[in-house]
Amino acid sequence: MDSAQRSPRAAARPTAKRSATTLWSGAALVILIGIAGALFSLGFLEQDAGKPVRTANAKATQVIQGLPSNAELSALIAALNQMVVPFVPGSHALPAEAEPVLQVAAQRINALPPHTRIDVIAIATTTPSSDADHWLIMERASTVVAYLEKQGVAPGRLRAIGSTGMRPSSAADGVYTGPLVVFRPHT
Repeated sequence: MDSAQRSPRAAARPTAKRSATTLWSGAALVILIGIAGALFSLGFLEQDAGKPVRTANAKATQVIQGLPSNAELSALIAALNQMVVPFVPGSHALPAEAEPVLQVAAQRINALPPHTRIDVIAIATTTPSSDADHWLIMERASTVVAYLEKQGVAPGRLRAIGSTGMRPSSAADGVYTGPLVVFRPHT
């Protein structure tokens, strides 16, 4: 029996079968896209992890550059604390993403009165468990200070501090989620 001799109902079956298959394929694709989107947003799939850092540092650079020449130290400190220095876990090497904003920061720090002193504080992202962890925290602060001094900030204007006690109490898992480096007036 060829297709010309089939009943209309029998002839329609292959089309209906293809439509159902297409519908299921489309639904499966939508589900897979949804799962991939959820995995992406939760960080299980590779994404541009540097984008939030670049955005924060671009904003910090704008704020620092936008300060008036006679800005108060507190205004500069607030602007400096908008930057992100994204150290690689286990490393104290200065990330390239931090260099442009630190260059601008050095210019502004140099414009402050000569007696002004600033603390550069590196913060532990977890509770340090060894002397090596404490050393790493201190080295991160020292790395930022050394870079700023290399950019022309006079030695002695900055003090490197490693801190394990600045984690917010809301961090239930013990992991600090804020910036790894903060600035404050030296007291």
